[in-house]
Amino acid sequence: MTMKVFSHTRSPKQRDWLNEKREFARIPAVGEYVAISSDSPWFKVELVVHT
Repeated sequence: MTMKVFSHTRSPKQRDWLNEKREFARIPAVGEYVAISSDSPWFKVELVVHT
């Protein structure tokens, strides 16, 4: 089973936000690092909101 996650990522230099729906094996936790695809940079999870 996969979890649907609406992610908000941004470039640290340009501060441009990218908002997209993704699927993960589990919801990422604060402090973990995730990659949106196999060739993307890693992003640190800073906030998780459950709704």
